[in-house]
Amino acid sequence: MKNKKVSIKVRRVYHLINEAIVDVPKNINDISTYINDNWDKLKVDDLIDEAHSKNTLKGGLGLGDGMEDTFEESEWRYDELDFKKHPCGGGHL
Repeated sequence: MKNKKVSIKVRRVYHLINEAIVDVPKNINDISTYINDNWDKLKVDDLIDEAHSKNTLKGGLGLGDGMEDTFEESEWRYDELDFKKHPCGGGHL
């Protein structure tokens, strides 16, 4: 009697959360629109790429701290920071 061939698979999920800190004028109320309208001027892509190159993969979906879109492959958000650089509000981009 021949042995059966069995395939063993594992699905492991990893994520990266990269952060770029940009300056937004104090008189701006609609931060999301300001960021989207000034994306190139703020050099968001360059800052994210730089953070990405220094980051390491972490296990899991990366949910929490405002990251909640479980059905999306990537998710963009902003967090307004207080004087101690702690998030004090924000939203999705």
